[in-house]
Amino acid sequence: FGGEVERGLSMVDGVVLLGGCGVPSYDWDQLAELLPDLVLIRLDRPGLMGSPWPGELPRLAAEVDTLVALLESAGPAVVVAHSMAGFHAEALARQRPDLLVGLVLADSSVEFPQRRPWPRRRWRWLAELVRKAMVVPPFRAPGSLVQRLLFAAQSHHRFTEPVSPLVRETFRDPDTIASVLAEQAAYPEQAWDLAQVRKGFAWPQIPTIVLTA
Repeated sequence: FGGEVERGLSMVDGVVLLGGCGVPSYDWDQLAELLPDLVLIRLDRPGLMGSPWPGELPRLAAEVDTLVALLESAGPAVVVAHSMAGFHAEALARQRPDLLVGLVLADSSVEFPQRRPWPRRRWRWLAELVRKAMVVPPFRAPGSLVQRLLFAAQSHHRFTEPVSPLVRETFRDPDTIASVLAEQAAYPEQAWDLAQVRKGFAWPQIPTIVLTA
């Protein structure tokens, strides 16, 4: 974070951290170390870090409802959203700006779909099939391998870099892999749904910072 962002965050007590598709809450650990005086809430969506995958593709409206319930309980906060979670944070900001003190979009996804995508129900079946298959221990190892490939492809890290036991354990969990597949499949429709939200709700007057690589 740069100096201006740090000064902005220093004015509040609570920050909600939203990871992108398949990003567990522990990926915010280094950031948390830089903000020891703030109350940080790191959200794991269903399927990550021990919670069960609900057996469906996530919808934008449901993700916003979760954030509304969280912030109504915890109180207004700065929301930091990474990658696909930017869809959720923007929809929240437009519909319930009273729940946000400020918004930080960290390399947020940006899409301007021209038409509604076809429903991807087969991806839900695939996610369910993979989850059932990964109950058999030998089928779990490829999960962490795929995570390393995707991580290397989307960052400056190399595939050969070592990963922690926590990462291996996380991505050998059947519900985690099912959740990642479901979120990937839901991406186009969530982008479309956000485009519809933009038509009905103007951008609110809340402090907003966009960080992009």
